[in-house]
Amino acid sequence: MPYVERGTIRLIGATTENPSFEINLRAALALPVYVLQSLTDDCIEQLLRRALEDRERGLGALELTAATMRWS
Repeated sequence: MPYVERGTIRLIGATTENPSFEINLRAALALPVYVLQSLTDDCIEQLLRRALEDRERGLGALELTAATMRWS
């Protein structure tokens, strides 16, 4: 644990459970916990559109297109 507390080792993990109940108390107090939220359909659409249009860093040079889909 001292290596984690000093930052020598970084722990990265993911769980669908509440980490407060799934890891021991010492680790829970020493480690930052980041809660990730689901992306909305609009956010995913915007990311896809930007990737398809960006010729320098995305897929724009391939001149791809995507059909609009809505998930029910």
